[in-house]
Amino acid sequence: MDIKTEIPTRSILFVWIIVILVTTSVVSAVITAFLVYYRSTDIMEATDARLLMAAEMSREILGPDYHDQIDGPSSVSEKQFIRIVELNDDLCRRLGLQYLWSVLQVGNNKLVFTSATHSDINDPESTCASFFETHRDPQAFTPALKPELKPSFSSFHNEWGAGRMVLIPRKDSRGRIYIFGASMQLAEYEAIILQSLLAALTIWFAVFCVAFPAVLFLSRRLT
Repeated sequence: MDIKTEIPTRSILFVWIIVILVTTSVVSAVITAFLVYYRSTDIMEATDARLLMAAEMSREILGPDYHDQIDGPSSVSEKQFIRIVELNDDLCRRLGLQYLWSVLQVGNNKLVFTSATHSDINDPESTCASFFETHRDPQAFTPALKPELKPSFSSFHNEWGAGRMVLIPRKDSRGRIYIFGASMQLAEYEAIILQSLLAALTIWFAVFCVAFPAVLFLSRRLT
C-alpha cells in the first residue's frame, strides 16, 4: 500500500465528513429557529385573542352598567355573586381558561373584586374571592391603569407553570376605573414548542442520513 497516497485520501474524507456535519447542524439550527419562532408567534397571538374574547364575554355577562351600580360591599348580594362566579367558571371551562375576574378602583386607589372564579373551576367548594374583597396584589394591575386605558397582555410563571394574562380597563359613568382580567396556563403552548423542536431534529436526522452517505460516496470517487 502506498502510504503517501493513503494519508491524503483519509484527510480528504475526514474534511468532507466534518463539512457535512457542520452543514447539517447549521441547517437544522436555522430550521429549528424558524419553526419555534413562527409557531410560538402564532400560538401567542391565538392565545391573546382567546383571552381578549373571554374577558369581553365576561363583561357582557355582567352587563355594561354593572359597575355603575356598585357603591359598596352590599351592592351585590351573596346569591347574585355566587351566580356570577358560576357563570365565569362555566366560561373558563368552555374556553380552556384558568381564571376570569374583575376589579374596581375605589378610594385610596384600592382595588376590590367585583367578579371572580373559583381557584379550581371544576370544584365549586374551592376557594373564591368575595365581592368587594380587596385585591392583595394591586401592583399586578399597574400596566392597565395607564391614561390610555388599553388592554394589557403579559406572561407570568408561578407554581402551576407558565401562563398568559390580559387586563382590559374601562371607566364607569362615575369615572371610576374597573378592569376585567382573564388568564390561562400555557401547557399547550409548551407542548407545541416541544413538538417543533422534535420536528426540527427529525429533519436534521433525515438530512444527515441522506447527505452523509452521498458525501462519503462522492469523496471516495473524487479521491
